[in-house]
Amino acid sequence: MKKILAVLLLIALLAPCCTALADTATYATTRAFLKALDEEGITYVNRGLDEDNDEYIIVYNMDENHSYTMDIFFEEDQEHTSIFVWYIIAFDEADLLKVMLACDTLNGSYNYTCFYVDETDNTVTCSMNLIYRDKNVDLVVMDAIKYMAAILELAYPVLTPYAM
Repeated sequence: MKKILAVLLLIALLAPCCTALADTATYATTRAFLKALDEEGITYVNRGLDEDNDEYIIVYNMDENHSYTMDIFFEEDQEHTSIFVWYIIAFDEADLLKVMLACDTLNGSYNYTCFYVDETDNTVTCSMNLIYRDKNVDLVVMDAIKYMAAILELAYPVLTPYAM
C-alpha cells in the first residue's frame, strides 16, 4: 500500500513538470506551437484559457545560467501572441533610476523586445508582442522565444549589478 501511495505521490509531483503531450489546446495556433515544443523537447505547462480568453502557456527556463519562465498568451483572434518574462530581477528602490537607464540601454540595443521597470514591486520585466497572419505560427513563436532567450542571456550582465 505504501508503495502505491509513493508512486501516486511521485506522479502527482512530477506531472506539472513534464511536457504536456496529452494537453489539448483550444486554439489552432496554440496547438501548432505546443506540437513544436514537443518536437523540440521543451518543457511547458498549458494553463488553458485565462479570464481574458487568452490561452496561457508557460515555458520553463531555456537558459541554463538563469532561472525564469516565459508566460505566453495566445489571443482568441489567433493573430496575436504576447510573451512575458516577469521578475527578471528585483532591485532596491534606491536604484530605480539606474535600473530604468539599464532598461533603456537594453531597449536601444535589441529589437522586438521591451524591458521595463514595474514600480509596484521593483522588478524588471521583458515582453514581446507578435502579430502573424499566415499558417506558420509555430515557427514564428518558436523563433521569438529563442530570440528572447538569447536577448535575456545578454541582458542579465547589464541588470545583475542591481539585483537584490
